Amino acid sequence: MSDPLTPTPNGFSIADPLQLGPRLAPPAGMEAVVSESAQPCAGSATEQRLVAVLGGAARGLDFAAAELWLLDSGTRSLTRRANWDPSRTVKPARRPLAEAEADLAVLAGGAVVVQDAAEARPWGLHRSAAAAIAVPVSSATTIHGVLWLFDARARAIADETVELVEIIGGRLALEIEAEQAASERDHHPLGDAAAAACEAEPASLTAELPTEAPQQGALQLAGRTFDHGSVAMHDWHTLADGRVLATAASIVDSPGDPSESALVALQSARVAARTLAESSATAGDLLERVNRAVYEATMSGEGVSIAIALLDSPLEAQTTGQPLRGSYAAAGPAGALRVRVANTQAILPDATPLGWDQEAAYASRSFELATGERLVLIAGDVRLTSPLVERRLIDAYECLTAKGLQKLSAKACVARIAQAGCEAIDAAITLQRI
Repeated sequence: MSDPLTPTPNGFSIADPLQLGPRLAPPAGMEAVVSESAQPCAGSATEQRLVAVLGGAARGLDFAAAELWLLDSGTRSLTRRANWDPSRTVKPARRPLAEAEADLAVLAGGAVVVQDAAEARPWGLHRSAAAAIAVPVSSATTIHGVLWLFDARARAIADETVELVEIIGGRLALEIEAEQAASERDHHPLGDAAAAACEAEPASLTAELPTEAPQQGALQLAGRTFDHGSVAMHDWHTLADGRVLATAASIVDSPGDPSESALVALQSARVAARTLAESSATAGDLLERVNRAVYEATMSGEGVSIAIALLDSPLEAQTTGQPLRGSYAAAGPAGALRVRVANTQAILPDATPLGWDQEAAYASRSFELATGERLVLIAGDVRLTSPLVERRLIDAYECLTAKGLQKLSAKACVARIAQAGCEAIDAAITLQRI
Protein backbone atom coordinates (compact mmCIF):
# COMPACT_ATOMS: atom_id res chain seq x y z
CA MET A 1 0.00 0.00 0.00
CA SER A 2 1.34 3.46 -0.83
CA ASP A 3 1.94 6.02 1.87
CA PRO A 4 -1.53 7.23 2.92
CA LEU A 5 -0.19 10.44 4.39
CA THR A 6 1.42 12.17 1.42
CA PRO A 7 -0.25 15.61 1.40
CA THR A 8 -2.03 16.84 -1.69
CA PRO A 9 -1.48 20.44 -2.88
CA ASN A 10 -4.85 21.53 -1.51
CA GLY A 11 -5.09 19.18 1.46
CA PHE A 12 -8.26 17.22 2.22
CA SER A 13 -11.69 18.82 2.23
CA ILE A 14 -15.24 17.57 2.65
CA ALA A 15 -17.38 18.43 -0.34
CA ASP A 16 -20.62 18.32 1.67
CA PRO A 17 -20.32 17.86 5.45
CA LEU A 18 -24.05 17.14 5.65
CA GLN A 19 -23.99 14.25 3.17
CA LEU A 20 -23.59 10.83 4.75
CA GLY A 21 -20.77 8.71 3.41
CA PRO A 22 -21.42 5.20 2.06
CA ARG A 23 -21.09 2.00 4.02
CA LEU A 24 -17.77 0.55 2.96
CA ALA A 25 -16.79 -2.98 1.98
CA PRO A 26 -13.79 -4.61 3.72
CA PRO A 27 -10.48 -3.56 2.16
CA ALA A 28 -8.36 -5.36 -0.38
CA GLY A 29 -5.67 -2.69 -0.05
CA MET A 30 -6.47 1.00 -0.10
CA GLU A 31 -5.05 4.50 -0.23
CA ALA A 32 -6.23 7.59 1.59
CA VAL A 33 -5.15 11.16 2.10
CA VAL A 34 -6.14 13.03 5.24
CA SER A 35 -5.53 16.52 6.53
CA GLU A 36 -3.43 17.37 9.52
CA SER A 37 -5.42 17.92 12.71
CA ALA A 38 -3.99 19.90 15.59
CA GLN A 39 -2.80 17.91 18.59
CA PRO A 40 -5.61 17.93 21.17
CA CYS A 41 -5.02 19.83 24.38
CA ALA A 42 -5.56 18.21 27.76
CA GLY A 43 -8.49 19.62 29.67
CA SER A 44 -10.65 18.02 32.31
CA ALA A 45 -13.82 19.88 31.31
CA THR A 46 -13.50 18.85 27.66
CA GLU A 47 -12.61 15.32 28.71
CA GLN A 48 -15.77 15.07 30.79
CA ARG A 49 -17.92 16.36 27.93
CA LEU A 50 -16.36 13.95 25.44
CA VAL A 51 -16.89 10.97 27.75
CA ALA A 52 -20.47 12.10 28.41
CA VAL A 53 -21.21 12.27 24.67
CA LEU A 54 -19.62 8.86 24.10
CA GLY A 55 -21.55 7.34 26.99
CA GLY A 56 -24.82 8.88 25.84
CA ALA A 57 -24.29 7.55 22.32
CA ALA A 58 -23.43 4.03 23.48
CA ARG A 59 -26.29 3.81 25.97
CA GLY A 60 -28.83 5.43 23.68
CA LEU A 61 -28.02 3.11 20.78
CA ASP A 62 -27.46 0.06 23.01
CA PHE A 63 -23.75 -0.48 22.35
CA ALA A 64 -21.26 -1.77 24.94
CA ALA A 65 -18.48 0.78 24.39
CA ALA A 66 -17.53 3.93 22.51
CA GLU A 67 -14.12 5.37 21.62
CA LEU A 68 -12.84 8.60 20.09
CA TRP A 69 -9.56 8.37 18.18
CA LEU A 70 -7.84 11.51 16.84
CA LEU A 71 -5.12 11.97 14.25
CA ASP A 72 -1.85 13.13 15.74
CA SER A 73 -0.11 16.27 14.50
CA GLY A 74 1.89 14.27 11.97
CA THR A 75 -1.17 12.38 10.69
CA ARG A 76 0.71 9.10 10.92
CA SER A 77 -1.01 7.61 13.93
CA LEU A 78 -4.27 7.70 15.88
CA THR A 79 -4.42 8.51 19.58
CA ARG A 80 -7.29 7.48 21.80
CA ARG A 81 -8.65 10.81 23.06
CA ALA A 82 -11.58 9.54 25.13
CA ASN A 83 -13.55 6.37 25.69
CA TRP A 84 -16.64 5.09 27.50
CA ASP A 85 -16.37 1.43 28.45
CA PRO A 86 -17.94 0.04 31.65
CA SER A 87 -16.04 -3.22 31.17
CA ARG A 88 -12.78 -1.27 31.61
CA THR A 89 -11.06 -3.31 28.90
CA VAL A 90 -7.42 -2.26 28.52
CA LYS A 91 -6.81 -0.83 25.06
CA PRO A 92 -3.71 0.64 23.38
CA ALA A 93 -3.51 4.42 23.49
CA ARG A 94 -1.90 4.83 20.05
CA ARG A 95 -2.16 2.97 16.75
CA PRO A 96 -0.18 3.48 13.51
CA LEU A 97 -2.57 4.79 10.88
CA ALA A 98 -0.99 2.69 8.15
CA GLU A 99 -2.07 -0.45 10.04
CA ALA A 100 -5.61 0.78 10.79
CA GLU A 101 -7.47 -0.38 7.67
CA ALA A 102 -10.96 0.43 8.94
CA ASP A 103 -9.97 3.86 10.24
CA LEU A 104 -8.34 4.70 6.90
CA ALA A 105 -11.57 3.80 5.13
CA VAL A 106 -13.54 6.07 7.44
CA LEU A 107 -11.07 8.94 7.05
CA ALA A 108 -11.44 8.61 3.30
CA GLY A 109 -15.08 9.60 3.67
CA GLY A 110 -17.25 6.59 4.49
CA ALA A 111 -18.77 4.68 7.37
CA VAL A 112 -17.66 1.21 8.41
CA VAL A 113 -20.53 -0.99 9.63
CA VAL A 114 -19.88 -4.47 11.07
CA GLN A 115 -22.88 -6.65 11.96
CA ASP A 116 -21.27 -9.98 12.90
CA ALA A 117 -17.89 -11.62 13.56
CA ALA A 118 -17.50 -12.72 9.93
CA GLU A 119 -17.81 -9.11 8.75
CA ALA A 120 -15.41 -7.95 11.46
CA ARG A 121 -12.49 -10.24 10.51
CA PRO A 122 -11.49 -8.62 7.17
CA TRP A 123 -11.26 -5.21 8.82
CA GLY A 124 -8.74 -6.29 11.49
CA LEU A 125 -10.49 -4.30 14.24
CA HIS A 126 -8.27 -3.10 17.07
CA ARG A 127 -10.52 -4.73 19.66
CA SER A 128 -12.69 -7.82 19.75
CA ALA A 129 -16.29 -7.14 18.73
CA ALA A 130 -19.15 -8.83 16.91
CA ALA A 131 -20.72 -5.52 15.84
CA ALA A 132 -19.29 -2.06 15.33
CA ILE A 133 -19.87 1.31 13.67
CA ALA A 134 -17.11 3.77 12.74
CA VAL A 135 -17.73 7.25 11.34
CA PRO A 136 -15.57 10.34 10.73
CA VAL A 137 -15.29 13.03 13.39
CA SER A 138 -15.12 16.04 11.12
CA SER A 139 -16.00 19.67 10.56
CA ALA A 140 -16.74 21.38 7.26
CA THR A 141 -13.05 21.45 6.28
CA THR A 142 -11.10 19.11 8.58
CA ILE A 143 -11.26 15.46 9.55
CA HIS A 144 -10.13 15.13 13.15
CA GLY A 145 -10.45 11.40 13.70
CA VAL A 146 -12.82 8.48 14.08
CA LEU A 147 -15.73 7.64 16.39
CA TRP A 148 -16.14 3.93 17.14
CA LEU A 149 -19.07 2.10 18.77
CA PHE A 150 -18.64 -1.57 19.71
CA ASP A 151 -20.85 -4.42 20.88
CA ALA A 152 -20.13 -8.05 21.75
CA ARG A 153 -23.40 -9.19 20.16
CA ALA A 154 -23.98 -9.69 16.46
CA ARG A 155 -26.82 -7.40 15.40
CA ALA A 156 -28.51 -5.80 12.42
CA ILE A 157 -27.58 -2.12 12.15
CA ALA A 158 -30.10 0.10 10.41
CA ASP A 159 -29.15 3.08 8.21
CA GLU A 160 -30.98 5.34 10.66
CA THR A 161 -28.62 4.21 13.44
CA VAL A 162 -25.61 5.05 11.28
CA GLU A 163 -27.13 8.47 10.53
CA LEU A 164 -27.45 9.22 14.24
CA VAL A 165 -23.85 8.16 14.87
CA GLU A 166 -22.77 10.53 12.05
CA ILE A 167 -24.51 13.37 13.87
CA ILE A 168 -22.80 12.46 17.14
CA GLY A 169 -19.48 12.49 15.28
CA GLY A 170 -20.21 16.09 14.30
CA ARG A 171 -20.98 16.90 17.93
CA LEU A 172 -17.57 15.56 18.99
CA ALA A 173 -15.88 17.62 16.25
CA LEU A 174 -17.40 20.79 17.72
CA GLU A 175 -15.97 19.91 21.13
CA ILE A 176 -12.51 19.27 19.68
CA GLU A 177 -12.52 22.54 17.74
CA ALA A 178 -13.79 24.50 20.75
CA GLU A 179 -10.90 23.08 22.78
CA GLN A 180 -8.38 23.98 20.08
CA ALA A 181 -9.82 27.51 19.82
CA ALA A 182 -9.56 27.96 23.59
CA SER A 183 -5.91 26.87 23.47
CA GLU A 184 -5.19 29.35 20.69
CA ARG A 185 -6.83 32.16 22.66
CA ASP A 186 -4.71 31.33 25.70
CA HIS A 187 -1.60 31.88 23.60
CA HIS A 188 -2.89 34.79 21.51
CA PRO A 189 -0.30 37.61 21.28
CA LEU A 190 -3.00 40.27 21.78
CA GLY A 191 -4.03 38.76 25.11
CA ASP A 192 -7.40 39.24 26.79
CA ALA A 193 -8.92 41.55 24.16
CA ALA A 194 -8.49 38.93 21.43
CA ALA A 195 -9.75 36.20 23.74
CA ALA A 196 -12.90 38.19 24.54
CA ALA A 197 -13.60 38.69 20.85
CA CYS A 198 -13.20 34.97 20.18
CA GLU A 199 -15.46 34.00 23.07
CA ALA A 200 -18.38 35.85 21.48
CA GLU A 201 -18.13 33.89 18.24
CA PRO A 202 -19.64 30.51 19.22
CA ALA A 203 -23.05 32.07 19.91
CA SER A 204 -23.33 33.32 16.33
CA LEU A 205 -24.51 31.23 13.42
CA THR A 206 -24.35 34.09 10.93
CA ALA A 207 -21.75 32.40 8.76
CA GLU A 208 -23.87 29.24 8.60
CA LEU A 209 -27.12 30.87 7.46
CA PRO A 210 -28.23 30.49 3.85
CA THR A 211 -27.94 33.65 1.80
CA GLU A 212 -29.58 32.71 -1.51
CA ALA A 213 -33.10 31.29 -1.50
CA PRO A 214 -33.87 28.57 -4.02
CA GLN A 215 -35.79 30.18 -6.88
CA GLN A 216 -37.66 27.21 -8.26
CA GLY A 217 -41.10 26.65 -9.63
CA ALA A 218 -44.03 28.09 -7.74
CA LEU A 219 -42.09 28.88 -4.55
CA GLN A 220 -40.77 32.18 -3.27
CA LEU A 221 -38.81 31.82 -0.05
CA ALA A 222 -37.16 34.25 2.39
CA GLY A 223 -35.82 33.95 5.93
CA ARG A 224 -34.39 36.10 8.68
CA THR A 225 -32.65 35.54 12.01
CA PHE A 226 -33.29 38.53 14.29
CA ASP A 227 -30.57 40.10 16.42
CA HIS A 228 -32.15 39.71 19.86
CA GLY A 229 -29.06 38.28 21.56
CA SER A 230 -30.34 34.73 21.13
CA VAL A 231 -28.75 31.67 19.57
CA ALA A 232 -31.05 31.17 16.59
CA MET A 233 -31.09 30.32 12.89
CA HIS A 234 -33.17 29.93 9.77
CA ASP A 235 -32.32 27.36 7.12
CA TRP A 236 -33.60 25.83 3.89
CA HIS A 237 -32.46 22.90 1.82
CA THR A 238 -33.61 21.31 -1.45
CA LEU A 239 -33.84 17.52 -1.18
CA ALA A 240 -32.86 15.04 -3.87
CA ASP A 241 -36.53 14.30 -4.69
CA GLY A 242 -37.28 18.00 -5.28
CA ARG A 243 -38.96 18.67 -1.95
CA VAL A 244 -37.89 21.69 0.08
CA LEU A 245 -37.02 21.64 3.79
CA ALA A 246 -37.45 24.93 5.68
CA THR A 247 -36.52 25.54 9.31
CA ALA A 248 -36.69 28.34 11.89
CA ALA A 249 -35.11 27.53 15.26
CA SER A 250 -33.93 29.09 18.52
CA ILE A 251 -32.43 27.92 21.80
CA VAL A 252 -34.74 27.78 24.82
CA ASP A 253 -33.09 29.23 27.94
CA SER A 254 -31.47 26.55 30.11
CA PRO A 255 -28.69 26.15 32.71
CA GLY A 256 -25.15 25.81 31.44
CA ASP A 257 -22.84 27.64 29.06
CA PRO A 258 -25.02 29.40 26.47
CA SER A 259 -22.19 29.92 23.99
CA GLU A 260 -20.67 26.50 23.25
CA SER A 261 -23.39 24.09 24.35
CA ALA A 262 -26.25 26.11 22.85
CA LEU A 263 -24.46 26.27 19.52
CA VAL A 264 -23.95 22.50 19.61
CA ALA A 265 -27.67 21.92 20.26
CA LEU A 266 -28.74 24.15 17.38
CA GLN A 267 -26.16 22.76 14.96
CA SER A 268 -27.22 19.22 15.91
CA ALA A 269 -30.83 20.09 15.05
CA ARG A 270 -29.81 21.65 11.72
CA VAL A 271 -27.60 18.76 10.64
CA ALA A 272 -30.11 16.13 11.79
CA ALA A 273 -32.98 17.84 9.94
CA ARG A 274 -31.04 18.00 6.67
CA THR A 275 -29.76 14.44 7.05
CA LEU A 276 -33.05 12.77 8.02
CA ALA A 277 -35.44 14.76 5.80
CA GLU A 278 -34.79 12.59 2.72
CA SER A 279 -36.31 9.53 4.43
CA SER A 280 -39.13 11.34 6.27
CA ALA A 281 -42.65 11.42 4.85
CA THR A 282 -44.00 14.23 7.06
CA ALA A 283 -42.66 17.09 9.15
CA GLY A 284 -43.94 15.47 12.35
CA ASP A 285 -42.08 12.25 11.63
CA LEU A 286 -38.94 14.25 10.84
CA LEU A 287 -39.20 16.31 14.02
CA GLU A 288 -39.45 13.21 16.22
CA ARG A 289 -36.31 11.79 14.64
CA VAL A 290 -34.46 15.12 14.97
CA ASN A 291 -35.53 15.27 18.62
CA ARG A 292 -33.87 11.93 19.34
CA ALA A 293 -30.66 13.11 17.67
CA VAL A 294 -30.60 16.38 19.65
CA TYR A 295 -31.33 14.50 22.87
CA GLU A 296 -28.26 12.32 22.31
CA ALA A 297 -26.00 15.18 21.19
CA THR A 298 -26.57 17.67 24.04
CA MET A 299 -25.62 17.47 27.68
CA SER A 300 -26.45 20.71 29.49
CA GLY A 301 -30.24 20.67 29.33
CA GLU A 302 -30.59 22.86 26.24
CA GLY A 303 -33.90 22.81 24.45
CA VAL A 304 -34.53 23.84 20.87
CA SER A 305 -37.68 25.63 19.78
CA ILE A 306 -38.20 24.86 16.13
CA ALA A 307 -40.75 25.12 13.33
CA ILE A 308 -40.06 22.89 10.36
CA ALA A 309 -41.81 22.35 7.03
CA LEU A 310 -41.47 19.76 4.28
CA LEU A 311 -42.82 21.16 1.03
CA ASP A 312 -43.67 19.07 -2.03
CA SER A 313 -41.79 19.88 -5.23
CA PRO A 314 -42.39 23.53 -6.25
CA LEU A 315 -41.46 22.64 -9.85
CA GLU A 316 -44.23 20.06 -9.98
CA ALA A 317 -46.73 22.57 -8.58
CA GLN A 318 -45.74 25.06 -11.27
CA THR A 319 -46.11 22.46 -14.00
CA THR A 320 -49.53 21.23 -12.86
CA GLY A 321 -50.88 24.57 -11.63
CA GLN A 322 -51.81 22.94 -8.34
CA PRO A 323 -51.37 24.55 -4.89
CA LEU A 324 -48.11 24.04 -3.03
CA ARG A 325 -48.65 21.18 -0.57
CA GLY A 326 -46.68 19.98 2.40
CA SER A 327 -46.66 19.53 6.15
CA TYR A 328 -45.21 21.39 9.11
CA ALA A 329 -44.59 20.71 12.79
CA ALA A 330 -43.27 22.66 15.76
CA ALA A 331 -41.57 22.11 19.11
CA GLY A 332 -41.16 24.54 21.99
CA PRO A 333 -42.17 28.20 21.56
CA ALA A 334 -42.59 27.95 17.81
CA GLY A 335 -45.29 27.59 15.19
CA ALA A 336 -46.62 29.04 11.96
CA LEU A 337 -48.67 31.89 10.55
CA ARG A 338 -51.08 31.30 7.65
CA VAL A 339 -51.13 34.66 5.87
CA ARG A 340 -53.96 35.07 3.32
CA VAL A 341 -55.92 37.99 1.95
CA ALA A 342 -59.03 36.79 3.78
CA ASN A 343 -57.37 36.46 7.19
CA THR A 344 -54.21 35.62 9.12
CA GLN A 345 -54.15 32.63 11.45
CA ALA A 346 -51.53 31.80 14.11
CA ILE A 347 -50.88 28.14 15.02
CA LEU A 348 -48.69 27.94 18.13
CA PRO A 349 -48.91 24.43 19.64
CA ASP A 350 -46.28 24.98 22.41
CA ALA A 351 -45.05 21.37 22.33
CA THR A 352 -42.01 20.11 24.27
CA PRO A 353 -38.73 21.64 23.00
CA LEU A 354 -36.33 19.34 21.18
CA GLY A 355 -33.80 17.68 23.43
CA TRP A 356 -35.86 17.55 26.63
CA ASP A 357 -37.80 14.31 26.20
CA GLN A 358 -36.43 11.55 23.98
CA GLU A 359 -39.90 10.08 23.46
CA ALA A 360 -41.74 13.35 22.75
CA ALA A 361 -44.32 13.19 19.96
CA TYR A 362 -44.95 16.01 17.50
CA ALA A 363 -48.09 16.47 15.43
CA SER A 364 -47.75 17.00 11.70
CA ARG A 365 -50.12 19.50 10.10
CA SER A 366 -50.82 19.41 6.37
CA PHE A 367 -51.20 22.63 4.38
CA GLU A 368 -51.92 23.92 0.91
CA LEU A 369 -50.83 27.29 -0.45
CA ALA A 370 -52.84 28.77 -3.31
CA THR A 371 -51.34 31.59 -5.38
CA GLY A 372 -50.41 34.53 -3.12
CA GLU A 373 -50.80 32.57 0.13
CA ARG A 374 -47.97 32.23 2.63
CA LEU A 375 -46.85 30.01 5.48
CA VAL A 376 -44.50 31.80 7.90
CA LEU A 377 -42.51 29.54 10.24
CA ILE A 378 -41.50 31.24 13.49
CA ALA A 379 -39.40 30.26 16.53
CA GLY A 380 -38.49 32.22 19.64
CA ASP A 381 -38.73 32.39 23.41
CA VAL A 382 -41.52 31.60 25.88
CA ARG A 383 -43.26 34.94 25.27
CA LEU A 384 -44.21 33.71 21.81
CA THR A 385 -47.12 31.70 23.20
CA SER A 386 -48.79 34.62 24.96
CA PRO A 387 -52.12 35.90 23.53
CA LEU A 388 -50.70 39.44 23.33
CA VAL A 389 -47.85 38.40 21.03
CA GLU A 390 -50.21 36.29 18.95
CA ARG A 391 -52.52 39.27 18.49
CA ARG A 392 -49.62 41.53 17.54
CA LEU A 393 -48.45 39.07 14.90
CA ILE A 394 -51.90 38.78 13.35
CA ASP A 395 -52.33 42.56 13.36
CA ALA A 396 -49.00 42.96 11.52
CA TYR A 397 -50.66 41.47 8.42
CA GLU A 398 -54.35 42.23 8.88
CA CYS A 399 -53.60 45.97 9.02
CA LEU A 400 -52.62 45.77 5.34
CA THR A 401 -55.17 46.25 2.58
CA ALA A 402 -56.06 43.35 0.31
CA LYS A 403 -54.00 44.96 -2.46
CA GLY A 404 -51.06 45.46 -0.08
CA LEU A 405 -51.13 41.79 0.91
CA GLN A 406 -51.26 40.69 -2.72
CA LYS A 407 -48.10 42.68 -3.48
CA LEU A 408 -46.26 41.50 -0.35
CA SER A 409 -43.12 39.53 -1.27
CA ALA A 410 -41.74 36.71 0.86
CA LYS A 411 -38.93 38.98 2.05
CA ALA A 412 -41.33 41.79 2.96
CA CYS A 413 -43.55 39.25 4.72
CA VAL A 414 -40.69 38.31 7.07
CA ALA A 415 -39.82 41.98 7.58
CA ARG A 416 -43.35 42.66 8.90
CA ILE A 417 -42.43 40.71 12.03
CA ALA A 418 -39.58 43.09 12.82
CA GLN A 419 -41.76 46.10 12.04
CA ALA A 420 -44.37 44.81 14.48
CA GLY A 421 -41.78 44.83 17.28
CA CYS A 422 -42.22 41.15 18.16
CA GLU A 423 -38.96 40.54 20.02
CA ALA A 424 -40.27 37.17 21.18
CA ILE A 425 -39.42 35.84 17.69
CA ASP A 426 -35.78 34.98 17.02
CA ALA A 427 -36.07 33.45 13.55
CA ALA A 428 -38.65 33.32 10.77
CA ILE A 429 -38.94 31.94 7.26
CA THR A 430 -41.68 32.54 4.66
CA LEU A 431 -42.90 30.02 2.08
CA GLN A 432 -45.02 31.79 -0.55
CA ARG A 433 -46.88 30.39 -3.56
CA ILE A 434 -46.32 32.61 -6.58
